Amino acid sequence: MVVILASLFACDPSPTGRDDIDLAIINGDFDFACKAYRVEDADLRGYAASRLVESAVPAAAACTCAAMYDAASGKVDLAVAGAAAPKGRADLATCLVPAVEDARVDRIAVLDALARFKAPPARETLVKVAEGAGDAPLRAAALSGLRFYDDANATLIKALQAPEAEVRLAAAVALERHVDQGSIVALDGIVTTDASAEVRAAAATSLASVQTLDGDYGACKALIGDADPVVRAAPMRTWQTQVARRPEVIDCLEKKLGTTEPDAAIRAAVIGHLKIANTAEAQNTACRAIGPYTRANVTDAVPEEGSGDDLVGVQNALNWEQTLSCVQKAYAQGGYTCHGRYWLAWWIVRTGGHAVAPSCPGMTTDAVSSPGPREISF
Repeated sequence: MVVILASLFACDPSPTGRDDIDLAIINGDFDFACKAYRVEDADLRGYAASRLVESAVPAAAACTCAAMYDAASGKVDLAVAGAAAPKGRADLATCLVPAVEDARVDRIAVLDALARFKAPPARETLVKVAEGAGDAPLRAAALSGLRFYDDANATLIKALQAPEAEVRLAAAVALERHVDQGSIVALDGIVTTDASAEVRAAAATSLASVQTLDGDYGACKALIGDADPVVRAAPMRTWQTQVARRPEVIDCLEKKLGTTEPDAAIRAAVIGHLKIANTAEAQNTACRAIGPYTRANVTDAVPEEGSGDDLVGVQNALNWEQTLSCVQKAYAQGGYTCHGRYWLAWWIVRTGGHAVAPSCPGMTTDAVSSPGPREISF
């Protein structure tokens, strides 16, 4: 039997490499090129699809369609579908649509592959699934796929009110790519109210990505007021990626610096962003924020020079000529803990001024290396 099968395959060979496929297409031998879809090598099947979908020959489309989804066996070839998708052919997207209803296949993977065709039949199917009564994972997958479609906002916005957090999350993430006033309003409506921190974080990320006044305002609410550090960190990651210098962002950072932030990484991100922005307004913000920041965050320990908590160090890096004046103004405001007064006094002396540094509880002559209680003579 083995000998017979080997003989049969020898009489009906398949392409064994890319050159075989290319040569077959050049020669118009689409029958042979299509036989690449039966080889075990997924990369070779994908390459065959990428080449065959470029052809207008009906046979090339027919064999590609059959390879993507076989309704009789319930098999989907994601390698073929993935390679065919970038061409955006509606006729081939239609071939994959029935697989979405086939319980024998990985329907989530099929939805993802279908979405990448960016073709009308794919969009219609994704909307149907997203707005249907199916399981939450399927609806979430469909919503995720709609991120490729600029005209799907109505479906995505509606999904923000779904009972399942998984579905709301997929919609909030997908809306990051859809900049319009309707989506901004919808995201702003859930960024502080959704029960899921993950959903609120996604909404904050999407709002920050919009790069408009309203988007930055909504993201700022998350940064300043949310109880969960995952949410507070979300807009900062986006703004750092953008190297955002918009006045609304800098204004938000100044407000944030006047609030108590227990997460060291978030404090460092906010302070560090002023240095990254490096605008005149960022410099002024660093100066003005020294007092409020010290009262809110320098309470029982002195920030080490150059650390993520060292706002004065960032001010000094941005505009060293103004550092002494900035710190003196902050010091005069008062309202600090012992460690806060010590830190400001240390910087005053460090930059050429005169101040009295208190001796705070827990301090010893070598307790803090930089700044240190006895490192500088006050």
